[in-house]
Amino acid sequence: MTCVDVLRHISRREMAGKLKVKSVINRGNRYFLVDARTLGAGRRYFETRSDAQEFADSKDIEAKRFGSAAFALTSKDGLEFIQAKERLDKLGATITAAVDFYERHHSAAVQLPLSKAVEEFIATKKAAKLSDRYIEQIGYSLASLKQSVGEKTVVSAIARADIEKWLHGSGWSPPTIRTKSIDVQSFFSVAVKRGWCSINPCASLEPVKIVSKAPGILTVDQVRAVMGAARRSEPTTVPYFSLGIFCGIRPAEICRLSASMVNIERNYVEVPAMHAKSRQRRLVTISSNCAEWLKLGCELPTGNLARKIKRVIEAAANGKPFWTQDCMRHSFASYHLAQHESAEKTALQMGHGGTDMLFRHYRELVTKDQAAAFWAIKPPAPSVEPQ
Repeated sequence: MTCVDVLRHISRREMAGKLKVKSVINRGNRYFLVDARTLGAGRRYFETRSDAQEFADSKDIEAKRFGSAAFALTSKDGLEFIQAKERLDKLGATITAAVDFYERHHSAAVQLPLSKAVEEFIATKKAAKLSDRYIEQIGYSLASLKQSVGEKTVVSAIARADIEKWLHGSGWSPPTIRTKSIDVQSFFSVAVKRGWCSINPCASLEPVKIVSKAPGILTVDQVRAVMGAARRSEPTTVPYFSLGIFCGIRPAEICRLSASMVNIERNYVEVPAMHAKSRQRRLVTISSNCAEWLKLGCELPTGNLARKIKRVIEAAANGKPFWTQDCMRHSFASYHLAQHESAEKTALQMGHGGTDMLFRHYRELVTKDQAAAFWAIKPPAPSVEPQ
């Protein structure tokens, strides 16, 4: 019997009035019949009229109670009920089972709006002293999610389908989709721990497949052009390019270094845990050619160097752009690996826990001769005026 049939039977029962008790003779014996088929209870026979009447009255009360509830449903509620029932039938589940599941997974969750949850999440990341760049990036992702599902939506009500619609309906490229999915997965991981929801809707997302491209690295001539342009036009950027290209230190990490962290005499740069992307302290060896660039006397970068860096890169390009994102770190990894022929040494310099990431994202094939030329790039010797 479908939901529509039930409602129709209840409707007919309301119009028909109370169940009646009939006296019948069966095989020479008198019985009392109550015909309750309109309520799905069949035909019932009783030996006494009082038992039959008690049954009829109970069914009348039940019909009135549930029938009134059915008539109180709006057309929209009734349609939603019927559609939900049909969907559950295909899964072999009942409405009661669905409600039980919802209560188990959502009743204990704090009914926190997404906007408030995002605000608390960002506050925890700031308290953990994470980088401003990371907080800004994940903030953009969560702001976009709020716009998609509604900032007043309760966190526990956000389903995987909502996340997929947001990710794949925004026209983003696969790398951007992967970044956004990682951001929201981090958010929902915290949400589960805080009790804002019981399950992470991102846990069952299909992984985003991306065709890997060879990392962009600087050629030896391009490195010479960059270092020469920095020395001639913007000397304050020399340490920035030196530490990025010849030490593989990330730009954001370079800008947080102080003079005491760069020890040219002992040939190492200390990247404190609080400044490192991985939140792990590491010591990076200063190559001999990098030391000579640092000995030019330029101070470590302070303030906003963006414009100066851009001018150096444009001067070095001479109308033929070659600079790509993270090309300094990619170049360091490739030339360091070619020189030392040890993935473990290169990974250690870069602050990786293993060599997998090195081979997946940073390594590009470089010959021994190219590596030798790279590590031989030094500032020109000072000219000596004749006596």
